[in-house]
Amino acid sequence: MNAEAALVFQEIENLESSADLDALIRREISARKVRSKTGATVPAATIACPSCGSRNPVSNKFCADCGARLKR
Repeated sequence: MNAEAALVFQEIENLESSADLDALIRREISARKVRSKTGATVPAATIACPSCGSRNPVSNKFCADCGARLKR
């Protein structure tokens, strides 16, 4: 079991240190900002981020644009 846990932790570390992951996150953030500025449709059940004001689905725990914790 310890070896399996060590492999999982190693994989997590590899993902976190990956430049590709950072680039993917930056592209996703940029795409979401463009969609929000162009008036793309917003899901019916949303809440506003207390930090940046972006609309987020109520299922989100954190803002998709700035990462702040969403209040319920």
